Amino acid sequence: MLLKQYLDEKGVKMSWLSENAGISETSLWRKTRGLTGFSLAEAVRISEALKLSDEEIRAIFFTSEVN
Repeated sequence: MLLKQYLDEKGVKMSWLSENAGISETSLWRKTRGLTGFSLAEAVRISEALKLSDEEIRAIFFTSEVN
């Protein structure tokens, strides 16, 4: 699962996540579209803001999709 998909399914707005994870909306937008990657610190802050389970963290940040 990608972060953008998770946010859409849960109805979480990018602006809320940006504010609560301390990542600019522009940066978050680029990251959720795969234009740039997440640093470990960003993944931790996002996980804490969204209160993700270990399973959700693995599904969002530690799986790679192959085209």
